[in-house]
Amino acid sequence: MLVFIDESYKSDSNGVLHHAIAGIGIEEHRYRALEAGTHEIRRRWLTTRDGLTQDDVRHLLATKLPVKGNPEHFEIKGEDLLQQRRIAKYHELGSSPSISIVLELLELARKCRATTFGILSNPDRVDDILNSEGCPLQYIRLLDRINKWMLDAHPDRMAIPIFDNIHGGTNSHVSRQIGMYLYRHAVGKEMRRIVPTPFWIDSKSTAGSQVADVVAHILMNSMQPLMERKDTEFLWNLVVGMEATGDGYRTITKLKKT
Repeated sequence: MLVFIDESYKSDSNGVLHHAIAGIGIEEHRYRALEAGTHEIRRRWLTTRDGLTQDDVRHLLATKLPVKGNPEHFEIKGEDLLQQRRIAKYHELGSSPSISIVLELLELARKCRATTFGILSNPDRVDDILNSEGCPLQYIRLLDRINKWMLDAHPDRMAIPIFDNIHGGTNSHVSRQIGMYLYRHAVGKEMRRIVPTPFWIDSKSTAGSQVADVVAHILMNSMQPLMERKDTEFLWNLVVGMEATGDGYRTITKLKKT
């Protein structure tokens, strides 16, 4: 079982940091369909803006999203596609290429029977998570939900956590912290349905990471104060619709600040 993990964070006008770690769990034999479907979404909704005038771009915006370079290499990111003005256009006109990309991507994930995970929290700083001396509580809660999901739905399988590459030496630090928790901590030792060494990939070429990025952005946005929140309720419902629930657990949860 593959679990792609990404994060999204933003401070509100009061200086409160809202942070979401999201995961997308999908069976290996269904992942090819997710990659192929993402490629088709790009082909249908994207076009290159290279060589186009500003008038050309304006005329295209109702039906295509012009991007720099080769559209096949475009990285789908929630923050870029879910801009306030693009969401407003969607509600006003009933169509928007950027919103259509997100809608179709989430629907594709649902058809591939993906499961959404999410840990929402309000840390003081993002660096407090990435550079924690021990395994960050956000990751512990995420691993716990992945393990319970595996025990409930896939008891004979193993989950492979797959992270987007992070700058500097953070990758190895996070890998060590997760591995030490799963090998040495009393609670972590019981999480036997998780491969203890995360895999690291490049999100620019990986559909699973791009879906996780979109989900993370939607989850993070749901934490913002009402007046600062983007109108993404219609997307929130799709994300929550893929949440797994079992005996005493939900795969999307808010972490209380200690």
